[in-house]
Amino acid sequence: MAAVGIAMTFLIKPGDRVVIHEPVWPNITNAARVRYAEIDIVSLKLKNDGSFLLDIDALHEKLKGARLFFLNSPNNPSGWVASEGDLKKILAICRETNTWIVADEVYSRLIYNGSPCAPSILSVAHPNDRVIVCNSFSKTWAMTGWRIGWLVVPKGLRDTFCDITEITHSAVSQFIQYGALAALSDSDFIEEFRTFCDQGRQIAVESLNAINGIEFIAPPGAFYAFFKVPGVKDSLQFSLDLLKTQRVAVAPGIGFGQSGEGFIRICFAQQIDELREAMDRLSRGILTHVSRI
Repeated sequence: MAAVGIAMTFLIKPGDRVVIHEPVWPNITNAARVRYAEIDIVSLKLKNDGSFLLDIDALHEKLKGARLFFLNSPNNPSGWVASEGDLKKILAICRETNTWIVADEVYSRLIYNGSPCAPSILSVAHPNDRVIVCNSFSKTWAMTGWRIGWLVVPKGLRDTFCDITEITHSAVSQFIQYGALAALSDSDFIEEFRTFCDQGRQIAVESLNAINGIEFIAPPGAFYAFFKVPGVKDSLQFSLDLLKTQRVAVAPGIGFGQSGEGFIRICFAQQIDELREAMDRLSRGILTHVSRI
């Protein structure tokens, strides 16, 4: 997230228009707000099977006159993954409209189709394209809270970003740097962690598909299940009710933008026994709710 903030600091001036696709981690829109940007939203479309789709035509319209487009793939919270074809279209539009792309790819290695990583905007961009990619050790190497990552920036901008980094947080602590080196030296961890997440993913899918009224398919990336609950108009209150009655914690969809209202998010990167118990409680809570509507 610090990397996104640094990129926003470099690129955005007060009054610039920033296009962000929702649902999205709320710190992204807040990073733009603290720069006094005008925020324009493109909502991911929910398909009939429960998967998500970015409307490229709608994005094209939004990007006219925009300073920056924020792209998060694999996406938190929906698990949506942009295909290479999507990325080529997005890049072509941004070239046409002279719009910067800030791409958050922190979940890039947590993908479940057998590939080592999700398609990256870097695979289709040229060195002089207006593209900045943010990545992190937080997710893939399970180093959440250590606050270490990296930026890929156009040629010639490295020193500028180093200056911004120095005045925002000075440097990454030495012990964290050693931790990152240790993570990189473990050639097996990524595959083991991906397998661990995929086991949780299958448990979540089985549990959710057993509940009448929920349309859901296994998310292609990240480690979240994001799904719409029938009849839920206030996802925050529904989440609080689940906590009170079932003692299970979920994230309300409204926390990821207005387009997330009516949804809830769960994290399936959990120990198997705990996840099964949590899904049982969640199922009871949803079924009780559905029986009342």
